[in-house]
Amino acid sequence: MVFGMHDLYHTDLVIMIPYTHVDKQFKYMQAVIHYYSKLTKNLQIDLGYESYNPEFQHLMKKHKIKYFQHIVV
Repeated sequence: MVFGMHDLYHTDLVIMIPYTHVDKQFKYMQAVIHYYSKLTKNLQIDLGYESYNPEFQHLMKKHKIKYFQHIVV
């Protein structure tokens, strides 16, 4: 549920390894779906552990962004 501007984004890791024959530079891509605007206060993530590394947590803390897991059933 989105309550207003800057309220919610969703992110997921895209594995690009099958396409390295086309672009050898990138193996992974972080996809971000913007639900409303350019700025956010909340970030919805899936169960992937790529979002729980220290760099990601530091970035979220630095920009005061709350993040939570989205479970797809």
